[in-house]
Amino acid sequence: MGNKKVYWVDETERLPSENLAINSSCVELVEKGEFELIARLYRHKKGVILGSNESIHDLNWEFCKNKGYEIVRRPSGGSAIVTEPDLVLCYSVFFNTEKLLSLNRLNIHNIYKEITIPLAKNLGRHFSVEGSYYIRYNNNGLRTPIAGHAMRSYKNVTQFDGCLLYTSPSPRDRTRSRMPSS
Repeated sequence: MGNKKVYWVDETERLPSENLAINSSCVELVEKGEFELIARLYRHKKGVILGSNESIHDLNWEFCKNKGYEIVRRPSGGSAIVTEPDLVLCYSVFFNTEKLLSLNRLNIHNIYKEITIPLAKNLGRHFSVEGSYYIRYNNNGLRTPIAGHAMRSYKNVTQFDGCLLYTSPSPRDRTRSRMPSS
């Protein structure tokens, strides 16, 4: 049988709802056994993506509507994120939990470590993983979070989502990443 791993760089900017639908299809492909792993890199058009347990009432709907932000909810937990094509690069990894994890046990902390620590190391010496596996950029002692992650486990599939702020992580840019709120 051929390679059952796919690495996909999606160069099309899509609405958050479209990307979430594609991610749902990736989960189904892994559930059906068509792939053991799918890794996807993609960008969203303007949107606010709520975590599975966040209140919709924490948003300023009128602001989001007037500024053209689509509001959606993802199946994984974590905090809300604001997406714009020139601000955030997203990635998702979908894998068959039983085939790719040793001892067939799901250990959330090990999965976070296996993905975030090598990513931070490959970004360079100014990057580290701190707290709840946030990747931070060290700029003269100011450690700015530039990547956050969320995970969801299904019957035999794990979905690991990340978003990476890819504008300059300098203090003057942090105002751009603020969440539209009431």
